[in-house]
Amino acid sequence: QLEDFEAARKWHEATLSLAPETIPSLNNLADILASHFDELSRAEELARAARRLAPHSAEIAGTLGWILLLRGEHLAAFPLLKEATDEIADDGRLLIHFGVSAAMVGRYELSESSLRKALDITEDGKTRKTLELLLDCLSQEPDHTVEQLQAHLEDHPDDPFAHLLLARHDEAAGDFEGAANDIRKAIASAPQLPQAHYHLARLLNGRLADPGGALVAARVAHELNPKFPRNNALLGELLLAHDEAVQAHAVLSKAAEELPDEPMLRYHLAWSAYLTDQLEEAREHMRAGLAMEFADEKATRFARDFLLLTDSSRSTEAARTTAEELLASHGESGDRQPEELVPAILIHAGKLSENGNAEDAEAELRKITSRFPDFRTARRALCLLLSWNPEHAGETRKLATKLREGNRDGAEVTAALARAAYFAGDHDYAIPLFKDSDKALPLDPVSRAYLGLALKAAGNDVEARKALEAALAGGLPPDLHKQVAATLGD
Repeated sequence: QLEDFEAARKWHEATLSLAPETIPSLNNLADILASHFDELSRAEELARAARRLAPHSAEIAGTLGWILLLRGEHLAAFPLLKEATDEIADDGRLLIHFGVSAAMVGRYELSESSLRKALDITEDGKTRKTLELLLDCLSQEPDHTVEQLQAHLEDHPDDPFAHLLLARHDEAAGDFEGAANDIRKAIASAPQLPQAHYHLARLLNGRLADPGGALVAARVAHELNPKFPRNNALLGELLLAHDEAVQAHAVLSKAAEELPDEPMLRYHLAWSAYLTDQLEEAREHMRAGLAMEFADEKATRFARDFLLLTDSSRSTEAARTTAEELLASHGESGDRQPEELVPAILIHAGKLSENGNAEDAEAELRKITSRFPDFRTARRALCLLLSWNPEHAGETRKLATKLREGNRDGAEVTAALARAAYFAGDHDYAIPLFKDSDKALPLDPVSRAYLGLALKAAGNDVEARKALEAALAGGLPPDLHKQVAATLGD
């Protein structure tokens, strides 16, 4: 009470030397060491010892929560401080600690409620000014003027919340570089503050046009608070823009649980789902986003194109028409994002392949697989295309083997692997693969011819003749027709 913390420390140290499990001394000494001596490691050790001895004490929960908050362990601090304030609702200091921890984990309504309660019962002028500043940070329209903030920072140059408020003023005035510098000062003062890293990422991704820097800042915010929905939404968008669709889908899914009514979040989640081979989920999110109405006209156009291009009930020709129009539009405007072209490129590659232009089809598919190497749909299309070319037997075999892991792909990929094995001269491997594929989906004439030739090479003339005659009856390219006819003649 006399604020002689050195004397209080000595008294509690002496008590614990005689009775190491004295709960009040363990708790009070932990608080003193954390609040006045910056000895956070020992403070946490003492508070945890007190918590083990009195696991239901709200006061001890508050002390341990406060220490964890000081250590930047916001997710661990929040439930402890909530437990404490649920039981002790009239302790201003405890309410402030809980309010700050709630803000750190993105629970802004709880934070504002707790800080307002603290303000109502706090008489100390300095503490009241701090509370007013914290509440201003949480409000949509800050009350503090630039002049007031600058005056406050002269006396408290390391106040991160004042720097964040000043950044909001600078941003509103169009000084985006100044706003970013204000946020960097806040980060320098409080590197464990996830909101500061999030706002820096938001600025860098927007007005300052530095998506790489934005991704770094958003990642830091995510490490500090993985349950920060606004940052998860931004991080997912940035990951998607950097072709990391798998990670993007994970964080966007978490964000959508907390922000279900955000249309652009649904838009990015739809693309991440599509690029992780979850087509029905992607279509569901895209439809939901359209129903909420996108503010961005380009997003609306892309969403409608996506639903048309991925609608299995439409004819192949209709899908190709839509794809060609989309790709032509992209060629003229040059403003389309890569992921938004993927369905159209896949359809266009299919048309090229069907028309016998395998080289250009391969180039189109590699545009996708180079950017999204985990996109199974594109890897499958490339595997099937390459499997007809003996020069790509090695790559085909690798692609097909990977695709068949877990029996996730069917007869067509099995046939592709069989063709690769046949081209490599591995007939004993190719024959059972061809047969397995044929059971699930009848082989095309060319693949059946390869099966027959492999059987002939393996010395199984009876089965070879049967397969080769069926292949001839189905129709073969001229060179292969001659080879098969010659083999049957022999």
